[in-house]
Formats: sequence, structure tokens, C-alpha cells
Amino acid sequence: MIKEPLPYHVSSLRKMNRLEGRCILALDMGLGKTFQVAYFTATNLDDALPLIVVCPEGVKLQWAAELRTELGLRVYVASGRKPPRSTVERRGILRDHEAIIINYEILKRWVPLLNRYKAGTLVLDEAHRVKNLKSQTFRNCEKLALKDLNEPICTPRTRYCIATTGTPMTHKPWELWSICHLIAPDLWPDSSAYAWRYCQPKRTPFGWKFDGACRKKELHRILKERVMIRKRKKDVLKDLPHKTRTIVPLPISNPKEYRLAERDIIAWLSKTSPEKAKKAKKASSLIRVGQLKKLAAELKTKALCQWVVDFMEANPTKKLAVYGIHVDFLNGLKESLAKYHPVIVNGRITGHRRERALHTFKTSKKCRLFIANIQAAGTGIDGLQKVCQSMAIVELGWTPTEHTQTEDRLWRLGQDDRVDINYLIAAGTIEEDIAAILYNRQKILDAVIDGRNLSKAEERALNDFDIFVELAKAYKAKKKRK
Repeated sequence: MIKEPLPYHVSSLRKMNRLEGRCILALDMGLGKTFQVAYFTATNLDDALPLIVVCPEGVKLQWAAELRTELGLRVYVASGRKPPRSTVERRGILRDHEAIIINYEILKRWVPLLNRYKAGTLVLDEAHRVKNLKSQTFRNCEKLALKDLNEPICTPRTRYCIATTGTPMTHKPWELWSICHLIAPDLWPDSSAYAWRYCQPKRTPFGWKFDGACRKKELHRILKERVMIRKRKKDVLKDLPHKTRTIVPLPISNPKEYRLAERDIIAWLSKTSPEKAKKAKKASSLIRVGQLKKLAAELKTKALCQWVVDFMEANPTKKLAVYGIHVDFLNGLKESLAKYHPVIVNGRITGHRRERALHTFKTSKKCRLFIANIQAAGTGIDGLQKVCQSMAIVELGWTPTEHTQTEDRLWRLGQDDRVDINYLIAAGTIEEDIAAILYNRQKILDAVIDGRNLSKAEERALNDFDIFVELAKAYKAKKKRK
């Protein structure tokens, strides 16, 4: 059952229906574009399915979780440059699933199979990725979205087509034509005519350029009337909570390596009672648990960096705070994301160096990334809230308090905006187990703070809580299932 929508979701749904489900859903980050698509699908279930979602690689699992949780759909997450060779497997993909999720990078070889899917809805997530008409990404999406490509006006392949993006235009009106072409091919069939009318053509020694903008009011009016639903955070603040937490599952790069390491932990825990696991805090076995946790983080590095890149591209003026645990892991992120001029704070960076890093993040427009260790910078840091509203927690601590204190680096006095906290979790790993345990623990702590009476079971959980005992139980149960 889909959760209760906020008032702006309801107003967006009305306009989506008026636009007959062919629209650009241009919502600011954190306003729930994924949920809005699920909400629209739920209210048009008879003809919205099957569903194809094309999205960045780093959010495929997040889309899958949303569609399974909110709609109970059978979801297939595509992977690999080519579809399976087996005819049986291909038929199974099309026959046994109500939604297929695929990333832009592998779309090319999958298009022929997807066009046999007879989808009711096509979703292009972070649709600003198709803005370049000459790119392979645009050509792949055009083949998926439209047919009769050689005709003056193309024909849509799906009844509904929704492009989601917080930034439909990053620099110039010319970038809008490609998205509008996929959504409403009859709106401006001729790209040249659009360019001459709205892009202020300029002659150069190398030919005509269409980098400008003219007739902006006319263009805005047509977009608003025909294709675009625009919601900005400042317009809907009264509907929003002050802080939201989002779990973002990320794929790991080497599942086989992780499973081998996990098997070793499960074998040890199968010989250890949960009570004995309490003593593991000072034992060598705890090192194994910590190593498994670190391995899970390292194996999601590629997807994590892509998520950050996607965030930066979708929010070109925003900054991001990234918090983790292991120094070498965080240093690796700093190197991989060097183009955003990150600063880093950990236990080894103290005194003037620490203050200089904070000052740089708060004052430099080039420096858009603050990378920090939870223990070193999860408390005692002030000022981030004045320049930053978004945080990614990329490694989990052992207690919920560590995370709430870290979140409060942004959610504190001086913050003028809603705060978005993203927990980037390695899917199918110990991080999921820890997140579930800490989430349940946090619910009990919140109840105490809010003054709610606890049940006897909750009181026992509060008094007896030990994360290593809980992990032992979880892994012993996992062994039994296997």
C-alpha cells in the first residue's frame, strides 16, 4: 500500500493526469520524484504497467526498492552490457516482471528487447542526461521512447512518458528540446525551428551557434502549459518535514569476494552463542566483523562516487557533506572526486589544518565537497549548516547516536533550508543488517524522547541492546535460511 502523499504530491498528480502522463517532473532534489512516479502509477495501474525506468546506475536499487515497497511490483534490475543470450531467460524477463529498471550506460544493446516489452510507461530519471542530441545516450532513449523516427512527427511507443529531473535546463534553452522531443514529439517537431526561435542564434567564424536565450516568457508559458510540472523546495516548505532520511542501496563491485568473507563470519558466529558475542568487543573476532564492514564499504566505492557525481550534476550550485569511518577509504573518495575540490577532516587533521579545511568549504565556491570522519567531525563542528543542506553517510557506526549527532552538523540553528540525509548502503551486505538494527533501536530512543510509553518488549530491547548480539542473531538466522 502506497504511503500517504503530501499536498504538493496531490497537486502534481492532478497536473500529471491533465497532461495525460506525458510530462517533465521537475522537482527539486528531496521532493520525492521517485515516490511521485510510484504514486502516479498506483492511480493509473490499469494502463501504466508494465513500467520501464531508465536511470543512473547508482540509483537502480533505490528505484527497485521504491517500486517493490510502494506498489508491490515484480521488478527486474538489468545488468550487463547485453541481455542474456538464452531465449528462455529473455522471455522470462518480459513475462515475469511488471517493471524493468536499467541504467543509461547499458541501454544500447537492451533497446530491441525492451521494445518487445509493450510497456505502458517509460520513465527517464535524471533526464538532463539526454540533453545532447549528438550523444549515444539521447539516440538510445529516442529509439526506446519513439517510433517512426524518419517521419516529420514521431509516434510515442508508450502511453505515458515521465522525465524526472531537478534541473531540466542547466545552461541554455537548447538543452530542453531533446527532453521535450521524447515526452511530446508533436510540440516542437523541428529542432531547427525551435533553436531559431528560442536560442538567440549567433553567427561565428565556425558557423551558427545557439547558446543564447530569447522569448523566455513565451517558452516558459508553453512549457508550463504543455509538459512541465515545476515544484521548488521554497514553494512547498510548509508541506515538508525539517529533516528527511533516505536509504540509498548501492550495488557492490565484487559480490563473490564479499560472499567468501561473509561465509567466514557466519561460520564463526554459528559456533558462538549471542551472549558470548558480547565478549567479542575486545576479541580478535570483532576485527573480522570490522573487516567485513570495511570490505562492504570499499566494494561500493564505484557506485558511491557515481552517486556523488549525479548529485553534483543535478545540483550544480549545492554542496555536499560526506561522512564515513575509515581514513584510507575516505582518502580514496577524496582522490576519486578531486574535480569538486574536496576538503577532508579526520583524527589526523587537527588544529589550524582542521579550521582551514572548514573555512575553505564554507567560503570557496569551487570546494563543493566536505569529507569527514564521524568520530572526528560528527560533533564539535559548526557552520556547515550555513552553506550545506545535504549529507551522505557512507559508512555506519555502531550506535544510532553517532548518526543523529552527525546529522545535527546540518540540522541545527542557522539552517534555513530542509535537510536531506542520505544513507548510502551496500546492498546485500552487513551494512543492511546494521542499518536495520540501528533503525529499530532509533525508534525506541525516539519514543523515549517524545515521552511515549514503551511496551515491555521495547523496554527489554532498550535495556539489553547490544549490536554484536543482534548481528550474531541476524547471521545465525541467515545461516539457517541458507
